[in-house]
Amino acid sequence: MGIFGWKKSEEKKADAAPAAAEAGAPSTAGADGAGGGFSPEKAERFFSHARTVHETTNYEYAMQLWLSGLRLDPTSMPGMQGFFKSAAAFLDKAGEKARPSKDVIKPISSGSPVDRYLTALLEWGMKPLDPAPAVRCVELGAGIGLKEPVEWIGVRAFNCVVKDKKPRKDLLLKLKEAANKSGAYTLAVQSAEAALRLDPTDGPLAAEIRNLSAQETMNKGGFDRAGEVGGFRANIKDAEKQRMLEAQDSIVKSAGTLDALIKSAEEDHTARPTDIPAAQVFIKRLMERARPDDEARALKLMDEMYSMTKQFIFREQAGDLRMRIARRKIVILKETAESRPTDAAAQAAYDKAQRDLLEYELEEFRLRVEAYPTDLGRKYRLAEKYFNLGLLEESIALFQESQNDPKLRGDSLKFLGRSFLKIGWINEAIETFRKALDGRDLLPDLALELRYDLMRALKGKGQHDRDLGAAEEADKIASSIAIQQITYRDIRAQRDELKKLILELRSGGAPAPAASQDGA
Repeated sequence: MGIFGWKKSEEKKADAAPAAAEAGAPSTAGADGAGGGFSPEKAERFFSHARTVHETTNYEYAMQLWLSGLRLDPTSMPGMQGFFKSAAAFLDKAGEKARPSKDVIKPISSGSPVDRYLTALLEWGMKPLDPAPAVRCVELGAGIGLKEPVEWIGVRAFNCVVKDKKPRKDLLLKLKEAANKSGAYTLAVQSAEAALRLDPTDGPLAAEIRNLSAQETMNKGGFDRAGEVGGFRANIKDAEKQRMLEAQDSIVKSAGTLDALIKSAEEDHTARPTDIPAAQVFIKRLMERARPDDEARALKLMDEMYSMTKQFIFREQAGDLRMRIARRKIVILKETAESRPTDAAAQAAYDKAQRDLLEYELEEFRLRVEAYPTDLGRKYRLAEKYFNLGLLEESIALFQESQNDPKLRGDSLKFLGRSFLKIGWINEAIETFRKALDGRDLLPDLALELRYDLMRALKGKGQHDRDLGAAEEADKIASSIAIQQITYRDIRAQRDELKKLILELRSGGAPAPAASQDGA
């Protein structure tokens, strides 16, 4: 192909059009998401070619292809993440002051809402540490009804704002509004709280945070399940469709209602078998009723849609469902094994099912990280699997990345510290636990876990290095945990062991007298 024959950077753009034609790629001139309608299928052609072009190191043309695809499907997470990957490579290769040519800008310059969003995306991609274009992306994304992209961008925009030398309250408030508009209530609460920290005198904002927190709680509890965007309903004239939408919005659905919703969703999918939203609704309805045959049908549909569209979301949904089914089988096998402790076959079946699930989960999350290489949440989940399997070096590398997500920071540092402790890197574990405890807004349970972990690491340092100071600090932490919750794990035994260790170290290593039962 012509795209592999470039010799000079100046020649790359000249060769781009014939190369695209030779490779069977779509022309960027036809990516008219603003006026020609959205098409995930056409968008995937751009994304596929963008991946190929990125591998040839023509990052600027790759950015143009990613953006052209996003005009046709602005909801695509792989498309957006691919764009940022190419943008970062472009800056790394061309220098931080480099800017894209008019060829990249022109296709998204119509002024339509989608093009304005993509233009902001490009501006932020070229200034990744600038919080203003970051927040602008979130605002414009929320304005065109994006949800998952807004949440993904929003977390990174939040980081840009709070890590800036002079964090701006107005940007945090804009981020709060955009997040709230798109239903990203956790991000809205975090943004509002950060703004309040910058201006503790803002009474109305403090009151608003309470309302946002309530909305966040409702959302997490599954009470916010609106099936359609509010503005859409006003345009529906058909009374039966209106009744169906109201049924979709009900919190508790009767068996008859679910049957009707499934029938309606199935008819819609049958009429539009290649339409992704129609398939997603049908899958959702089947999973709400969740009979065994519903799960089987949903799984078959997920596999078919992934094969047809190459949209990884279907592959991920199928993996989640397979893991859920496997866990249910394991529960049954466990109960059988426990009720028949002398039955070797029952024990073997239970052990094999556990091993099979662990291996499947590991491979599943590896694929997800490959599909979404910049998604820190998926990297965190894969790191957990590595940690549970004792693959500590692999888990450490991923936890070091996932700590950059504010929502995952505390838990990532917790497991990172535990990984260091397991491989015997005591000083690194101590430093990591201290770093985690310095974080803001730690939940009480997580803070308690981290203090316990720090106590154990300091105890290990006291034992290994014969470090009296470390042992004494560990004892203080153990004492504070015991005062707070004396039944927490084995804190009483830990405190007794620390008292004994301190006596040994103070006596120069001589055996310490037995500690009294009250730990004194």
